[in-house]
Amino acid sequence: MPVRLAMIGLSHSHSHGNAQAAAMVDDVDLVGMWDPQSQLAWRRGSEWADYHPGLAIYPTLEAALDDGIDGVIVDGPPHENIQLAQTALEHDKHVLLEKPAGPELGRWVTSCATTRALS
Repeated sequence: MPVRLAMIGLSHSHSHGNAQAAAMVDDVDLVGMWDPQSQLAWRRGSEWADYHPGLAIYPTLEAALDDGIDGVIVDGPPHENIQLAQTALEHDKHVLLEKPAGPELGRWVTSCATTRALS
């Protein structure tokens, strides 16, 4: 059974490459995407239709995380990615984070580990 992923945050310049890479892996199924700028999600859906036909465009981050996915590719601006990744982890999702989590990585990792241990 393929791993079901969604992309959350779509504005990073590498989002195209990450979407293409996901399409090349047989055991990965990119099923949808969300971005706080909904028009960007619709534009990406059109741009990626050749290799990801039928991608869901989620109206909210919660809708993306509640769609039975296994994990997310976080691909927004680096200053937003920490919160997006944290939210995905709190929904018990695996996370591929496009960029480093910022200057407070140690505190963030500890926070995530604690969150996962308590759930």
